[in-house]
Amino acid sequence: AAVGPTIAPQNALAMQDSIQTDLQNSQTVYEISEALSYVAARCQPRSLIAESGILPVLERLLPSKISEGFSNSLIFPGAPLVPLHADLLQIHLYAGSANEAERIVSDTWPRPSRGSSILTVLRYYYLRGLVHMQCGNWEWATRCFWTCLSIPADATSAFAVAAWKKLVLLQSL
Repeated sequence: AAVGPTIAPQNALAMQDSIQTDLQNSQTVYEISEALSYVAARCQPRSLIAESGILPVLERLLPSKISEGFSNSLIFPGAPLVPLHADLLQIHLYAGSANEAERIVSDTWPRPSRGSSILTVLRYYYLRGLVHMQCGNWEWATRCFWTCLSIPADATSAFAVAAWKKLVLLQSL
């Protein structure tokens, strides 16, 4: 039997409609992202995540290159990198939908937005490397892990160490 929270598809659509009215409020977006990440991390079996409507909601919240508002923007290569990008990749990995995540991020290389933390950037490129690795796209996975290692930081990060380990594995393929 399934254990954990589920969101009915009609509830997800209603949720998307209510979100649209307040998308300019970044605090609201942050709170929604945190709540959806929490739900996805605890959802069992993980296959329910893809059916829950969580992923489309997160995709609609991403910032676009064209405006500072929020919309489905991963199709724009210059979209600013925000923590929501990493949350989306993490949830796709939880759901076992790396192919869908790779389709969404293909041909994009978002740049950190002003005020982005180093941890956000490291987390995004590490998770993106995992997505590409699961899809067998070794070239892009290598690029993502090298990006993690190339970001200057004051201290060693667990993401950088993990990226180094994955990079060593990729080099042997």
